Amino acid sequence: AFKEGGSQLLMKCLDLVTREVGMNVVSDRSGLGKESLYKTLRPGKKPRFDTMVKILDSLGLTFTVQVRQQQ
Repeated sequence: AFKEGGSQLLMKCLDLVTREVGMNVVSDRSGLGKESLYKTLRPGKKPRFDTMVKILDSLGLTFTVQVRQQQ
């Protein structure tokens, strides 16, 4: 999602996955309050990196960084 649509599409996808798993479940796993999750995943928000890592970790996901090929 990030590669194709940037950070806003990534956040929308993360919101959808979080809602599918359940806000209560993600809240419990991440240690973030449910209201905080709703605010963080609201369109247009730019969450802190550590918050993103907590959410991703609670969903069993992780960021991967790769070296780009030179064009």
